[in-house]
Amino acid sequence: MVDLEYFNGTEWVKTGSFGGENIAWWSLGGDDHNYRTVNAETGAVLTDRSEYGGK
Repeated sequence: MVDLEYFNGTEWVKTGSFGGENIAWWSLGGDDHNYRTVNAETGAVLTDRSEYGGK
C-alpha cells in the first residue's frame, strides 16, 4: 500500500491510501504540488513533489 500525503505548511497530512503509486498520483488529476507518496509499511518516501523535500 501507498499513502498519499499533503504538506500544509506545518505538517504532512495523510490524504489517502492506494494500491500503487501511479494510482495515488492519478487521483490528484495533475494538481500534485506539495504532495508525496510514502510506503505505508515502511514509512519510506517514494516520490516527493513538494518544495519541502520531505522535511
